[in-house]
Amino acid sequence: MRSTIPFKSLTSLTYIIAILGSIFFIITFNYFALKTLNGVRSFISGESQFAKGQLEASRYIILYIHSGQDKYFELYEKSLQVPISDSLARINMDNGGPDSITTRLLFQGKNDAQDIPEIIWLYKNFKAFKPFQKSINIWIKADLKIMELQKFADAVYPLIKSKQITNVQRQLFEAKVNAISEQLVLMGNDFEDTLGNNIRFINSYALWIINSIALLIIAGNIYYFYRQIHLLSVIKEKTQIQNKILRQLNSEMDLFTYSVSHDLRSPITSLKGLVNLAQAENQSPELNQYFQFMQMTLDRQDLFIQNIINLTKHKRTQNEIGEVNLEDVFDQILTDIGHMVDKSKVNIYKDLNVKRLHTDRFRLKIILNNLLSNAFKYSDPEKPILTIGITSEKVENTIKIMVQDNGLGIKPEHHHKIFDMFYVVNHQSKGTGLGLYLVKETIQALGGSVEMNSEVGFGTSFTIYLPIVEQGE
Repeated sequence: MRSTIPFKSLTSLTYIIAILGSIFFIITFNYFALKTLNGVRSFISGESQFAKGQLEASRYIILYIHSGQDKYFELYEKSLQVPISDSLARINMDNGGPDSITTRLLFQGKNDAQDIPEIIWLYKNFKAFKPFQKSINIWIKADLKIMELQKFADAVYPLIKSKQITNVQRQLFEAKVNAISEQLVLMGNDFEDTLGNNIRFINSYALWIINSIALLIIAGNIYYFYRQIHLLSVIKEKTQIQNKILRQLNSEMDLFTYSVSHDLRSPITSLKGLVNLAQAENQSPELNQYFQFMQMTLDRQDLFIQNIINLTKHKRTQNEIGEVNLEDVFDQILTDIGHMVDKSKVNIYKDLNVKRLHTDRFRLKIILNNLLSNAFKYSDPEKPILTIGITSEKVENTIKIMVQDNGLGIKPEHHHKIFDMFYVVNHQSKGTGLGLYLVKETIQALGGSVEMNSEVGFGTSFTIYLPIVEQGE
């Protein structure tokens, strides 16, 4: 007999794959958008060094014209090497030369070492892109002006050296240098303006792509819910037990669908706001801050995916009981998440009367990682020091583990829902609504229980009771 996959299961699997695929696409697309914007920022930074080099070269050649001192001509030649090196780097890339040579030339052009790979990547991948070609054409014209300045200086040098020059000639030479310098300044301004237009174009295109994906996800949700209603009507005549199971599965799927849609929309909305800010700015330092904010949004998306993975693994694996060093687990978690806060503003004290216990190390780490991460994430900014207390002791036939902090605290109206799946306290919450649900589910899988006490302004404590398991059980 030929086996078949139920249509409902196939539809659900297809939907989940589509959602996960959309998450992957958004993260990948955001990565390349950030990389492109960072490349443009690197170009703008490099242009500032180009402009500084040519201005200094112009100043030193004028000083040489009036003083005749060789040191000024040497300084002119040194300063001119900055834009010349940039020009040679561009020519090497156009000719398909090795990146090592391009890197060396760009470094000689005083480009930041961390920016050089971004400049090379952007130039190679976007030089045929029409909006970017305008910037390249300006760069080429500026290189020609640098060559004109160099030829002029080479022609003036022997005249100054032989002292066969009049004051009138000096004034004419100075005017010539100033004219070239002014033209280069104007080209530099055009170069920055053109790159700014490219940033705005990239941002607009990124917004269009992301909004289109959002509309597809919404349309997919509508279609999916339509299919779910239709399938529920088909199976309505099945037994009461089957209906109960199906309703439970459908309810969990509804919650999952809502959470995925919400968490996809959150980074999209955040990215729109940050891109709008970027469009209003033309100074490169501000772009770095925007990139950091965008990265925070992507980090939150990554946390959501990680919680989904942990939840899935928790649901499908059995407990693996073994001896666990509780202090080692805490130290490892604190090391892993220590980047979340300024360590100088955190005071962590441990009082572990029980340091070793028999339990599932993977599940215990999920529990404690979520509780400590929450303590870090929801610290009170009004308090100068975040204090976290970690204790363990034996209470009758259980191991009692407590994690408490002096953070923001949780309002009483949220206490009874805090362990519900996908429940978040407010729309500004830093969490995904999966962490504490996963904590409760994991503790129950270990045969334990959890209690929460919290007061706004004073902090929160979580008390875990795990059964004492003898070795070999």
